[in-house]
Parts: sequence; C-alpha cells; structure tokens
Amino acid sequence: VLTHIIVADAWNHGGAFFSATSGTSQDFRVWVARYITGYGGADNPYWSQYNPDATVQKMLAKSSEVPDEDQFDVFELNAGAATQTFSSFAYLPNGKLTLTKKSSNPSITDNNKCYSLKGATFDVFDSQNHKVGTLSTNADGTANTLELKKGTYTVKETKAPKGYQINTEPKTVQVVPGKTATVDFTDVPGNDPSWAMVQKLDTEGNKGAVGAAKLSGAEFTVKYFDNMDGNTDGTPKKTWLFKTDDTGIVKYDREKYYSGGDELYKDSDGDIVMPLGSYAIQETKAPEGYTLSDQKVHKAVVSSDEQGNITWTKLDGWNGRELNKNIADEFDGRGIVDQVKRCDITFIKKDEDAMKPMANVAFLMIAASDADGDGKHEAHVVVTDENGRIDTSAVNSPQRDNQNDYAVSGVEITDKDGKLSVDTSKITVDSSKLDATHGVWFSGRTDNTTSPKEGLGSLPYDSYTFVELPCEANKDHKLVSFDVVAKPSGMSSKPIDMGTVDDKVVPPPTIKTTLADVTGKKAFEPTTIELIDMVKYSNLIPGKEYTVSGTLHLVGEDGSDGGAIEGAVGSTTFTPKEKDGVVKVKFTLDATKLEGQKIVAFEKLEQDGKTVAVHEDISDEGQTVEVESTKKDLPQLGGGLGAVVAGLVGIGLAAGGFIYMKKPKRTRRAPKF
Repeated sequence: VLTHIIVADAWNHGGAFFSATSGTSQDFRVWVARYITGYGGADNPYWSQYNPDATVQKMLAKSSEVPDEDQFDVFELNAGAATQTFSSFAYLPNGKLTLTKKSSNPSITDNNKCYSLKGATFDVFDSQNHKVGTLSTNADGTANTLELKKGTYTVKETKAPKGYQINTEPKTVQVVPGKTATVDFTDVPGNDPSWAMVQKLDTEGNKGAVGAAKLSGAEFTVKYFDNMDGNTDGTPKKTWLFKTDDTGIVKYDREKYYSGGDELYKDSDGDIVMPLGSYAIQETKAPEGYTLSDQKVHKAVVSSDEQGNITWTKLDGWNGRELNKNIADEFDGRGIVDQVKRCDITFIKKDEDAMKPMANVAFLMIAASDADGDGKHEAHVVVTDENGRIDTSAVNSPQRDNQNDYAVSGVEITDKDGKLSVDTSKITVDSSKLDATHGVWFSGRTDNTTSPKEGLGSLPYDSYTFVELPCEANKDHKLVSFDVVAKPSGMSSKPIDMGTVDDKVVPPPTIKTTLADVTGKKAFEPTTIELIDMVKYSNLIPGKEYTVSGTLHLVGEDGSDGGAIEGAVGSTTFTPKEKDGVVKVKFTLDATKLEGQKIVAFEKLEQDGKTVAVHEDISDEGQTVEVESTKKDLPQLGGGLGAVVAGLVGIGLAAGGFIYMKKPKRTRRAPKF
C-alpha cells in the first residue's frame, strides 16, 4: 500500500494524495502525510509542516546520487499473463565485518582457567586511517559484527584476552555490500620460555658443594595449578620431577633436568615452556652429602598483563643473596639451601711400648676432596691434649680457629692418584706454639673461609688423612699416618671414635659388596630367588677366623632405609689365607610381594665377636637389586631425605685431602699449605 502511495505521489507531486489514500481514515492520512510524504499543502491539509526524515523526503535527497551497481539486488515478479509484471530492487549500501580469535597452542589453553578468549578488543580503521568501530571477542572466540560501507579496512588488536600475548600484526580486509567479511586472529598463550626455576645452594655460603658432597642429584617435585592467585590446594593439573645439575641448577625449559612425571608443556616450535599459573616447588631428595634442610613447599606465580608481558612472583620469601651471596642473578630469590653433613673425629695417641698417652703431639689433617678444583686440599693441624686425645668436637666454636696451623711450616702435600702424602722430613714444628685448647674447622673448600657454628661438626662430608708431624713430644718415635672416612648418614652429634693410635698402625679391615642373582643380574621377576653378595675384603689377618653376615633391606620411596626384610639374612664364616680376597654370602628372598621394590644388602664383618668392618649404604648401587615392575610412582611433596649411610670402618679408612689456612682473628694471617 505504502509503495503505491509513494509512486502515486511521485507521479503527480501532491496531486494524487487523496486518490492514493482513498477509502482510508483521516488518522491514516495524517500519518502518511507526516511520516511518508513529509509535506502538506492545498491537496494535503492534514500535515502542513515539512518533515525531512519522512520516507519520500529521504528518497528525494538521494535522487542525485548514482550508487554502485553492487549495492542493488534487483528482482522481478511475474504472476502470469493476465497480470502486470512487478519489478523492484533492494538497496544494499553496506556490508558487514566480524572476527574470530583462536589460540596458537590449544594443548596449553584448553580447559585451563588461566586462559580465556573472551575480552580481546580490536579497533577497525578505514582507508583514511579513521577509526570506524571496535570488535570484542566472546569466550568462544567470536566477536560482534560491524556494518560498514564498501571498502578496505585495517583491524588492529588493542587488548589481548586473559592469558594471551597481544598480536601486534594488523590485518586488512575487504568489505563488500550485502556480505559479511570475517578476519581471523591467532594469539600465542602467555608463557615463560626460559624460567630459571631453582638453584640449590650450600647453607654455609660457599660457591658450590663442599668436601665430597655434591649439589647434583637434588630432586624437586613441581606441581602446576591453573590459577594465578597462588592457590596450590587440591589436585594439581600437572606434576613433574626435576634433578639438579653439577652446579645445583634446575631450569624448566631444559629436557636434561626433567626426570619424570606428567608430560611437559611445549610451544608450537616444540620448545618446553612454563604456562601461566601457580606452582608449588619442594625439594624431596637432598643431594649426596647434604641434609634435606629446606622441606618447605615454595610457591610462585607466572602471570601476564593485558599486553602479554610475563611476570614471575615468589610468594613465600625464597632464599636469595641474604643467605648466599654466590647465587646467580637469574636465580636471586629462587635459591633453596641445604646444610652439608658434618661430623667430628676422636682418637687417643699412645706410646708404642708403654702405651702411655702422648700429649702435645701434632697431626696434620688433610681433606681428600678438591671441591673447588684449584688443585689444593684444605688442611689444618690438631694437637693431642694432656690425655693424649684428639677430639674435634671438644673445643667450643670460638676456639675452633685453626690456631695450631701457625706452629707448622714446610708442608708440601703430594696427591698421587688420589693418595695424599707429606714429606715430614721437610716440616718444622714449633712445639712451644702448639695448644690443644685450640681446635679445627674445615670450610670444605680452599676458595672460601667459613666460620664455626655451634651445633655443627668441624668436618664436612669427606675423607681425611691424618699425618703425625715431628715434634718434641714424639721425638725418636716412629710417625704414623692413617685415613678415615667421615661421611655420616646424617648430622652426627657423636664423634667418630678411631680408638687408639700408636706407632704400629695396621690398616683397618674394609669390605665392599656387590649383590646380584645367581646369574649376575641386578633385576628379576617377583618370585622366590637366590641372591649372591660378593664381599670383597681387605686388610684381614691371615689365619684368623672371620664371619660376614648380611641382611636385606628395602629402599624407601624417598631413598631412605625402609627397614630389614624379615627372614632375608645370610652369613659366611671363613679363614682367609691372604689379607685381601673375596667371599660369598647367599640369601634366599621371597620377592613375590615386592614388585617394583629396590633391595640393598647390609653386611658386617666380625672377628672374635667384635665388628671390625661394615658396609651398610642404602644408596650404594653395587649393593642394590630391583624386583621388576612396570609401575613408576611419583614421590609425594613433603617426602623425606634419601639417606646415605656411610660405613666407617675401624681405625682408618680410605681418604685423601688438602688444606687451606684461615686467618686467625687474634693474631696474624694463616699460612697456606
């Protein structure tokens, strides 16, 4: 009807108004005059005011324009031969523009609460660089739609969605009338591609490990949670295990540090990345020679801002340079410190013939290890007291100052294939300066000097050589030397007692064992099986009767001693013909219920009812066999220390060492041997 009125009005401007609206009400005619024709007059008394927004007036305003042909959709209706053919068109001046957003790495972002496609914004510019609109994404990556004139447009991302890096590359798109153009954007999920996770540090402030201890092999359990508020409660999305290298470092982005757990996240190039989220990091196994001092669950958050800039935030005061100045820059605030195992040694020095205690006799103690690799071995002088005793634990911390080092000169330590020795003929000792009230403190390295601490032993985890030095008290006596292994399983408060040392030192008996089945295999199926422990002995007295007895122990999940296996014992009594040799100890083990377990043989050597040597090291691979299993369980956070039990045998064990002299607080600079 309205089309008929408009055509009639256009054919006879105003004159056909009443004819075209014949039969309609007065109200309808007023409405047509106001909103359709837009004018009144003599023939149209119902509306006397001009209305430029009326339909006819808009058409007249466009009458001089020539639109593009693709802005029209022409159609024709033919109802049959007895009717008129109706032709018309649809005017389509504009096209439409929308957008889709995708993740470049769905394996990271799918079902991850740290990432969302919702909220990305894009500005749209025409060919004159005028902003004509904004597109915003929904959670599914789709966006709103803009209606635009035909032309070329540029779309720029101005705000990245949650968790993503902003895409800085603009895209151009052609908008065609009557059609919808779609531009696709792909954003990279925010991640830290080079996250320096943790550095294992020595709690005494050394640059590296001390003595024979190691910073490598410390194990960390890392749990990942898909939130950025530091909440590490509940079930983690991923759990991984990492081990430190020789420098005590763990980096998330290096495959060599990964030792087990869930699959690592990787970017589109296959590089390991750490996604946004919260992390719970805990040391669950200390390296050799250290105690598991820091068992806290440390928290960190990896987050990003609207521009995709990555931020790492520690939440619970991780250790930094305030505890160890040697921490690397990238690990500052990400250090985890452990205390090296320390102990003490005691023995009595007696005259060979009268067996009377010998006071004021000096011994040079040499550490076997060269922890800092400078070719030097730390060494210090100890002195027997009035009872002929040396006890490195008997002196209070202020007096463990290595003061007796100043009484000795001419020390030259020789290291030949790990065997340390000193030419005592070149050494001069000023006996008047020897003082048994002053003790020793070994730092464990020659590139650093640490201070004694109450409650800690004087000797870090290592082996030591004792060399008796020529002085007034042992004049005309045969000087002795011996070795001792000071590698305790924990922080020992009781000193290692080496007994009595006289001029006739006999090397102590030692044993070393290798456990396997009768075919020599170290792993076997869960069944009842016979195991053979090959016990290699040294320094026995030929013709004397000895007994080697052993017990099989389980290895706990954290590497500690899981206890003896009931009934799994064996022993062999023998009389050696030579001081060195090998003897077998047989065990019968019911392993049917021990699937996946590791088993270690503990052995001791007895002579005349007295234990003269032991080998009970839960971490010794030679003593270890395994019951086969396909199961591999992850250690839990809060796990205990993988204990290292070192056998301390008799009056002197294998060793080596060197010394570094600390400047005393009271007098002058210490000599360096």
